[in-house]
Amino acid sequence: MINKIDLNKLSNAYEIKRLDVLSEPIFYSENGRQLIHGNNLIDVADNVPNLTLNWRYFAKIWENDFSYQELSPFNEILKAPTKTRVIFERTSPKRLEYLEPFRASYTFKNKEDVLDQLDELIVENLKNYEKKESALFLSGGLDSTLIFAIIQKHKLNIPAVHLSFTQEPQQDKFSSRYLFDLFNGKFTNLRAEELKLINTPPWYGRANCFAFWNFGLELFTPMYEWAVENNIKYVLTGTGGDDLFTFNSSYLLPLLKKQGISISSIDELVNFFKYYKSEGIINFISQLTPLKLKYAIKSQFKKSTSYVLYNLKNLNFNYLESIINWRFIYSGIYNFVFEQEQERARLYKLNMGYPLISDSILQLMVSTPLEMHIQFPNEKPLLRALAMRYLPPEVANYHNNQSYHKLVQQQAKKCLKNQLIKLNNSKWPTPFCNLHFKESMLSSNANTEQLLKLLYIKNFEDFVCLHKTKKKPITKSQFLKNMET
Repeated sequence: MINKIDLNKLSNAYEIKRLDVLSEPIFYSENGRQLIHGNNLIDVADNVPNLTLNWRYFAKIWENDFSYQELSPFNEILKAPTKTRVIFERTSPKRLEYLEPFRASYTFKNKEDVLDQLDELIVENLKNYEKKESALFLSGGLDSTLIFAIIQKHKLNIPAVHLSFTQEPQQDKFSSRYLFDLFNGKFTNLRAEELKLINTPPWYGRANCFAFWNFGLELFTPMYEWAVENNIKYVLTGTGGDDLFTFNSSYLLPLLKKQGISISSIDELVNFFKYYKSEGIINFISQLTPLKLKYAIKSQFKKSTSYVLYNLKNLNFNYLESIINWRFIYSGIYNFVFEQEQERARLYKLNMGYPLISDSILQLMVSTPLEMHIQFPNEKPLLRALAMRYLPPEVANYHNNQSYHKLVQQQAKKCLKNQLIKLNNSKWPTPFCNLHFKESMLSSNANTEQLLKLLYIKNFEDFVCLHKTKKKPITKSQFLKNMET
């Protein structure tokens, strides 16, 4: 049994072969044996023996826990025959048994079948709210707009209200203004009561996304007051559409837990999706992310109370492991959003309602083939396809570029880019660095996913090239020499 790993020997035994500069690391031993990251089997000859190990062994080394007592698999790797395929196992069939009661009985022939079922479930949900003296609050996004159109078409007795600004900056118009101008111009029956917000804060629409988010909560105040005056008991919003229809784990995990599905980590959620034949999502989740990357990014968001509060309640999540869609990178606050909305509503003796979220809709989503409704980073094609049945294409395909999510995304991207520039100006000692790619990324308008993957690669290379046991850097020449011997 190995009690301590000598990284010089580890570097000597394995090298990185990057098939693509953005691909996840794949390890090869010096004599051709392979160590595959995740379940990706690439360029492996047929009829070679397999050595299957649990990925957690390597995860412990990745997290620099060199005192871990269960590292004997590395002895097995070194003893294995030449060209043995080494697979790090991520799933255990026994861990999936508890999901059996939650399996839905849905069967689909095509995407239209899914849309028919989804349409029926949302209408059923809205009819239940119709009996509870409810009103819909419109924010101008696709989710609440779709709910509004469904209410209109099915002639449900659910009034709707939306806000407009009388002192709004020219370039910072609230998106509902655009949508309702479009509605009123083409569909005279699509109308909602308009609430005037006279005193627009002077900092509305600035790049400080967290200040904007606080303002976003304040937007509900006149709506709550309107609901109280009109004897409304339930306030309906489109909140949650992004989470459920893009499988954002920050709401999906608590929702599953609420339904009696005890999923304590993203690792188990991966098994959950795999159980429902959703293997494609595995490629977007990094199971072996070093903790220092999580802390490096988290430090950029210290000013976000919502982000901090969310993570204090979810310390079992590794930062990148929490990402099912990349949108979680820029917000990570949905669990906080739901609690905050409900808490504020209770101050007015109101209840919050979410027509796009129910037990049956959740079961429908996890039973739907992944390729039908997941597109990264934050698209929701299934919801947009349903919107095409109710709304004109320019509305169904409209992207709310002035929403607080967009501003948070811009701010997060700025933070990530600054972090990468800082890394670029300090040290990048590894022989695997693609300088041309790095420089082009830092100088271009790269998206957040690319920036994060670059940062991910950088942290991995740092780990391989530093002798962590002695805190002594390995020079490039020494590293290359080790690789040759």
